[in-house]
Amino acid sequence: YQRRVHGGYAVRSGEGCGVFPVQGSLAAGTDPSFTLQPGCIARVSTGSAVPLGADAVVQVEDTELLESDSQQDLELKVRIKQAVCPGQDIRPVGCDLGMGDEVLPAGTVLGPAEIGLLCAMGASEFSIVCRPTVGVLSGGNELVDPTVHPTLPPGCIFDTNRHTLLTALHSLGYQTIDLGIAKDDAESLGAKIKEGLERADLLITSAGVSMGELDFIKPLIPRLGGTIHFGRVRMKPGKPTTFATFPGGQVMFGLPGNPVSALVTFHLFVAPALRRMAGHPTMEMPKCQARLLTPLTLDPQRPEYHRAVLVWNPTDRCYDAHSTGPQASHRLLSLRSANALLVLPCASGQMEAGGMVEALWISSH
Repeated sequence: YQRRVHGGYAVRSGEGCGVFPVQGSLAAGTDPSFTLQPGCIARVSTGSAVPLGADAVVQVEDTELLESDSQQDLELKVRIKQAVCPGQDIRPVGCDLGMGDEVLPAGTVLGPAEIGLLCAMGASEFSIVCRPTVGVLSGGNELVDPTVHPTLPPGCIFDTNRHTLLTALHSLGYQTIDLGIAKDDAESLGAKIKEGLERADLLITSAGVSMGELDFIKPLIPRLGGTIHFGRVRMKPGKPTTFATFPGGQVMFGLPGNPVSALVTFHLFVAPALRRMAGHPTMEMPKCQARLLTPLTLDPQRPEYHRAVLVWNPTDRCYDAHSTGPQASHRLLSLRSANALLVLPCASGQMEAGGMVEALWISSH
């Protein structure tokens, strides 16, 4: 139905200014029960329907109340002081959406505005793609959970990867399953992986994917019915990254054990895969061009993903890339405050300060 934008008087615009009797009134939420007669006006509130016969609304401030019945709280006669055009201050039927218009295409991420649109259409049920549940497992005899044992035994280190990856997943809105720490033996690790595949849609492991004698992940995958699609990647950091799928539709990423390698490969491989599984229309990471503030040495063997902080330079209207310092794959400090990965090509020599480089955003902070 046609709705009133502001409170006022519904009129026939062709009748212009003058004194008119008030035929009736309409409040928001009431059904218009009468047709506006020629030579009459009707009081309407904001959001109410406009009676049949009316084609415009005059705002209250452009009128003058001349006669009323205070006992019955009725307006009887009103002077219209301002002529209006047809359609003025009326929202016509279909002004938001026309018949057959597409409201939300498939693949739309449902945020506050999208939920509001669906409610406005009266759509209480609709098909969605559920976000996948993600299991996270660390592996290694040397690992100690700092939330359980705050003191390190000799020869041990705190498990950072599991908590880092769980936090990264929570920041993206995914439900997680903390699978704890598996020991470096095939039986313990196999049982944990099997549990993860039974409970999660996607499983992330860290460590155990290199070439050492205690790296059991890759041999275990085919024994558990999985197919390894790749087990080494020409990149720095993250060379041992492994990807596998299982007959039940589960997906598994075996990430390196070094903390920086694990988080960088999470951003480059796991996060895009989760976006696809959650029904997002694109897997691509947001990217931009950034200007180097310091020269960076290139690796002639592998392309590198250099951690950096991008800061907008309003004078030169570009992003300046501040390196986070030494880029060793064990050095978590290289990821502190980093909001981007600089994509450095595989080449000899160095990229000079002032040069432009592609940057992948990993954080909006």
